[in-house]
Amino acid sequence: MNRASRWAVNAKLSSEKQIESVDSLTQGEKPQPGSQLREQLPTSVFQTRIDLEHPLAFGLTSPHLPVARENRFFLAHSENSVSFYSDDPLLNGYIPGEQLEKIKGSASISVNRSGRGNVILFVEDPLFRGIWDATTRTFVNAVLFGNSVLNR
Repeated sequence: MNRASRWAVNAKLSSEKQIESVDSLTQGEKPQPGSQLREQLPTSVFQTRIDLEHPLAFGLTSPHLPVARENRFFLAHSENSVSFYSDDPLLNGYIPGEQLEKIKGSASISVNRSGRGNVILFVEDPLFRGIWDATTRTFVNAVLFGNSVLNR
């Protein structure tokens, strides 16, 4: 899912801005295409906050939305962010210090208008291993309400 979001940002289908991932592993270089190892993090669980009044959060009862993540794709928080990482996001697992600073406050889910429709960006996989009910719900809501979701 994050690769599709990354493609949408790079193809300028979305006005969201990617936070460049420069850390001790890449040593200031962008990863080569196909070099997936450099772009992956160990699977960890992070705390995000979601706007419960947004249609993508339909059916959720808490603004706290834990997400599983295993990539180094970061989106800057903007007015289009529906969900974003908390200031103390790591719930379980490991993330290098440089990456932890990038993830704090960054967007988890964003929505942008594009033509007559919307581009809904998920930074992590909301269907991760089929075990995250709340994030699965956000994906289903994106499918069902995608055309009616408006930017705030």
